[in-house]
Order: sequence, then structure tokens, then C-alpha cells
Amino acid sequence: MKPHHQQVEERVEGFQRTPLSDQCYLASIRLRRGQSSTFHHHTVTRDTFYVVKGRLTVFIEVGDGASPEKAYHALCATPIERQAGGQRHEVRLLPGEVLVIEPQVVHCAANLNDELCEFLCIEGVGAYDFIPQHP
Repeated sequence: MKPHHQQVEERVEGFQRTPLSDQCYLASIRLRRGQSSTFHHHTVTRDTFYVVKGRLTVFIEVGDGASPEKAYHALCATPIERQAGGQRHEVRLLPGEVLVIEPQVVHCAANLNDELCEFLCIEGVGAYDFIPQHP
């Protein structure tokens, strides 16, 4: 059986991961409407998203009592807080906008719009893992 992150990579419009160094990767991702990753987190690596085309929506789980400022950082985008158990934040990114998700923070990237979404994700620095979050 394939690792979970490979299953996710195969079900999206396009996914290519290129090593930048020993423990840092650049993923180039394309999503059609309705495509997304699953909710997941990484043990030690951060995800840094940069939108090239379209609109990307990232859902971020911020635990009860946790500080959003320690979970993620948005450059240009305005987060929307939604309650769903703990705190679920929704960040909508346009071309040129950046979002950094810290290690251990559960998140999911999705295209909720009609236009194709293209974005880059820097994964690192550290040993990469993809830990699915099951409801």
C-alpha cells in the first residue's frame, strides 16, 4: 500500500516535488475545483504556501485555548475564524499571497473555486512526514 501522502498526490490535477536540499522540498501543485489534500500535519516541518494562479483556501485547526499566531502566519490574506469543535480558521489566498503553517498544526489545502489553482509549497526544513488527521 502506498503512503497516504502519495495517495493524495495522485488524486489532484498535478503534483511535483523537487528536493531543494537534504531536508527541504518544493512542491508544485495544481488543483481543480473540489480537489484538496486531506487534513494532516507534519511533525517538524513547516508548509509555506505561495499562490501562483487562482485562489487557494487553507483550513487550519487551532486547538481550544491555542494562539493562532503560533499556528500560522498569513501575508496579505485575511483569515476567517470558523468554530468547529476547536477553532477552524479559513485562509483564502490570492496570487502572490503567502501562508506559513507551523509544525504540528492540522491543515488542509483546497480549491473551492471554478478556476484552476496553482501554488507552490516549501516543505521543510527537517524530516518530512505526512500524518493524516482522522475525525
